[in-house]
Amino acid sequence: MTDKEICGAETSSGGKCQNPAKSCPWHDENGERTDVETGRKGKYNEETVEAIVEAAKEGLPLRSCARAGNIDESTFYAWMDEKEEFSERVKEARTKAEMKLAKQARKKDPRYILTRSFNWDKPSADTQVNVNNRLAQKQSQGLKVNLQKNVVAARESEESEEKEQDSE
Repeated sequence: MTDKEICGAETSSGGKCQNPAKSCPWHDENGERTDVETGRKGKYNEETVEAIVEAAKEGLPLRSCARAGNIDESTFYAWMDEKEEFSERVKEARTKAEMKLAKQARKKDPRYILTRSFNWDKPSADTQVNVNNRLAQKQSQGLKVNLQKNVVAARESEESEEKEQDSE
């Protein structure tokens, strides 16, 4: 082929396209690129993002969210770092899931929330015995105080009755 018969447009590597000028799939007759897609198609699209966000709304671990979008975990974290809108959508979905799951856990077992959110540990058996002993002591002190109050009230009542009888 002669130079006139080849495309001759500049390629991405800097050389000249060697395809026939009249049938080059990459360039038109002016040497401009045609609409032929080049390279691998990226996975970042609305369908993939939506699948990941839906998984995040369910409270799935981030690894599972990546799997739901059919992407590698490293790709997921790269998107979280590089794509602000994606990152915000995932974070918002996970926050809503966290609230929903916390509400469910609070209904089933409030100790779970106390343990996870406030570093609260279930008291040991010894601690529980001590707490029960303290409660019993307080209750018995309360009974003693009430008994003392009742005795004082009874004495005052007797004294007032005696005064009334004396005055009659």
